[in-house]
Amino acid sequence: MEIVSAALFVPALMLLFYFALRDFGKELKIRGAKGEMFWLILSLPVLIALAILVTRKNIPDWGLPAEQIRIVFSIVVAALISFFWILYLTWLDIYEREKKRYLLLVFVLGCAFTYWVFPLSDWINGLGFNLNGEGWNDFAYCVIGIGMVEELVKFIPWFLLWRFSHQINEPFDFILYASISALGFAFVENILYLNASDLTAVYARALYSSVAHMFFSSIMAYGWIWRIHRGLQPDFGLFLLLWLLASLGHGFYDFWFIHNELNLEVLTLVFFLLNLHVWVLMKNNLINISGFYNPALKLNSHIFLYRLVNLLLLVLIVALVGFNMLFGQGATASFGWHILNQYSYVFVYITVSFSSFQVIPGYIGSYRLPTNAFKLLLPKIIRYPDFTGYSIYMDHRAQKVYGTKNVLGAMAGAELVLKKRLVLDGLPNAYALEWEDHTYLVQFIKEHPREDGVWQLMVLRSKHPGFENQSYFRRTELSPLGKILVRLKQGDK
Repeated sequence: MEIVSAALFVPALMLLFYFALRDFGKELKIRGAKGEMFWLILSLPVLIALAILVTRKNIPDWGLPAEQIRIVFSIVVAALISFFWILYLTWLDIYEREKKRYLLLVFVLGCAFTYWVFPLSDWINGLGFNLNGEGWNDFAYCVIGIGMVEELVKFIPWFLLWRFSHQINEPFDFILYASISALGFAFVENILYLNASDLTAVYARALYSSVAHMFFSSIMAYGWIWRIHRGLQPDFGLFLLLWLLASLGHGFYDFWFIHNELNLEVLTLVFFLLNLHVWVLMKNNLINISGFYNPALKLNSHIFLYRLVNLLLLVLIVALVGFNMLFGQGATASFGWHILNQYSYVFVYITVSFSSFQVIPGYIGSYRLPTNAFKLLLPKIIRYPDFTGYSIYMDHRAQKVYGTKNVLGAMAGAELVLKKRLVLDGLPNAYALEWEDHTYLVQFIKEHPREDGVWQLMVLRSKHPGFENQSYFRRTELSPLGKILVRLKQGDK
C-alpha cells in the first residue's frame, strides 16, 4: 500500500492543483473576492506555508513533560478530526437541518458506548477465541471479535434516537446520525492510537479509520432506511443481516492491516476506495429521496473540496506542532515528508470524491464495478451545475435540426423553465421543460467559450408517453430533435 500511495501522490497533487487553479479563475471572474470559494482557495498556500514552517523551526516544549504534551495533543487532534467530519456531514443536510443538541447527544452516546467494547471483547477472549496468527482464525476474529463488537456499539446510539424520538425523519438523517455515532466511537479510539503512535497516526486516523468507521455504520443505517422507504418495518432479521454485512466489511478491512507480513495491504486500499465510492452513492441516494426536497436549496458540493482540504490541513498542522514539541525540527521534517509521500493520494481521493454530489429528486443510483481497474484509482469526479428552476432563453442562433419537423425553430425566442433535473445515460446534466402542452428533455452539451451563461443544448422527446415521472433515461428511449443555443436567465452559472 505504501508503494501504491507513493507512486500516485504526485499525480494526485497535480489534480488538486489543477482544480484549484481552474476554480479560482472562475470564482475570480464571477464573484471576485466576495465568494467563499475565493478565500478558501486563497488560504491553501497560507496553510501549506504554515505546515512547512512548522517542519523548519524548533518549537519549545515550555518545560512540559512529554507525556502531557502527547496526551493533550492526542485529545485535541482527535477532537478536531471528529468535529470536522461532523461539519462535513451537516453540509449535506440541506433540506431539514438537525438540531445541534441531538447531534451532540448521539456523539456523546457514541463516545460512551465505546467502553462497552472492553467487557464484550474480554468475554469473547474468555471463550478462548483470540488472534493466534492462523489465517482463518484471525479473519473470523476480525469479523466477530472486532467487527461485530464495534458495529454493535456504534449502532445503539442512533437506534435509540430513532426508536424513542421523532428526530430521524428524513432518509439522510439515518446516515447522518449513524456516522456521528461512529465519530464518537472514533474520537475515543483515535485518542488511544494517536497517543500510542506519538501523533504519527494523524492521517491514518483522519483519512482511513474515521472514514471507514462512518462507512461501516452507514451500511446498517442505509439498509434500515431502505426497508422503511419501501413501506416495510425493520425487524430483528434485518438487524442481523445488516450487522453481519457491516461486520464482514469491518473484519476484512482490519484483517490485512493485522497480517501485514503478507504484504497485501493493497487489498485494504482497494477495498477502501470501493467503500468511498459506495458511501458517496449511499449519501447521494438518500438526499435524492428526501421528502423535504426544495429546488431553491442547492447543494453546491464542489465547494466542499476546498473546505475539506483546509480543515484537514489544520488537523495536520496541529499534529505537526505537537510532534515538533516532542521530537524537534529534524524529526518533524522527516515526519512531514512521510505524510506527503504516503497520504497525499488518499487525501486528494477523499476530498475530491466527497465533493461530487448531484441532487436529482427521486433518482436512485446503483454502483457498478469499473470494467477498467485503472478507473478505480480515480476519485469520483462529477461536477455539473444544478440549473433546476432556472429560466432559459431559446436563442435563434446555431440551430441544428434533426428530422423534418422544426420544433427548435418554433421554440426560438421562447423563455422556458427547467422544471426537473434528470439523468441521461448516467449523466446528471438533463432537464425536463414544458412547451405548448408537451414535455421535452434538454441536455446541456457545452458552455459557450466566449459568452457567459450561454450553453448549447440537445433537445429530445420521449418515444413513449407517460414518462413525466421518470428520473433516469437512456438515449435509446428518446428521439433527438436538434441542438440550440440558450441563455440562462436567472441564478449563477
